[in-house]
Amino acid sequence: MTLPTNSVKTARPILIVDDDVVFAQTLRGVIEAWGVQNPIHHLLDGAMLIDYLTVCFTLGSWAQPLPELIILDLNMPNVEGPEVAKWLTKAQVDLHVIGASGGEPSKSAAKFKKVGVQHFMSKPLKPEDYNTIKKVLGIATETPQPSP
Repeated sequence: MTLPTNSVKTARPILIVDDDVVFAQTLRGVIEAWGVQNPIHHLLDGAMLIDYLTVCFTLGSWAQPLPELIILDLNMPNVEGPEVAKWLTKAQVDLHVIGASGGEPSKSAAKFKKVGVQHFMSKPLKPEDYNTIKKVLGIATETPQPSP
């Protein structure tokens, strides 16, 4: 006797890792408005993200799937964004990560680039930042129409 297999593929989650609850809730609302099927979770700091990913690795993706996207704040209590990015590199985990910060944009972006994070958004987010998120998620972005 064979057991039926579950052919339904669950969308991998989007993780917003930020100690600013208002920012995280607002961003979650924007992403949900795009109609994504991915569950969206909010984690308050980098330590929570490392715990989440450790469960993914030890129990397997059947128990807790690896995220489709991580939006990672720079400055948080316990473990900051760049430290988490270093941890991901050491663990040889290839995930989509977008860094975010309300600090000075060029310095903040440089801190993330130094640890391998390719995308950066400065808070408050601008339309091009939302387009970055959409591109990573494979959602079509609006292209400006040429003026007549």
